[in-house]
Amino acid sequence: MVLCLEGEKQERAVKEAIEALEKLEEKLKSGNSVFFGGDTIGYLDLMIGFVSYLYPVWEEVASVKILDALKFPALVAWQSNFLNHELIVGEYLPPRAEAVAYFRWRRSELIPVYNRMY
Repeated sequence: MVLCLEGEKQERAVKEAIEALEKLEEKLKSGNSVFFGGDTIGYLDLMIGFVSYLYPVWEEVASVKILDALKFPALVAWQSNFLNHELIVGEYLPPRAEAVAYFRWRRSELIPVYNRMY
C-alpha cells in the first residue's frame, strides 16, 4: 500500500508497515538466531525473503523510509544474511535497476486507482 498511495494515506500505510516489521523484529530477537528458523534458512525466511530485496526498492520508488537500521537491527542483519546466503545470491533476483523501473511504472499506474479506493 505504501507504494500505491500518496500523502496522508501513504503515511498511514507506512505506519502499518512499520507495525508489521516490529512484529518480525521481535520474532528474530526472541529466537536469537540468524534466520527465523534458526541458523539455516527455513520456510518463513523464504516466504518473506522478498522483503529483504524489495523493501529498499519500494522505499526508493515511494520516497519513504521503513526498514530503518536503528529501529530494526535484527531485521537488517537478517536481510544481509538472507541476501548473501549461497542459496539466494546469483541469478535468482532481478537487477535492481530493472526492479526500480518496474515499480516506478507500477506506482504510476496504481496511484490513481488506490487513492480513489482508500
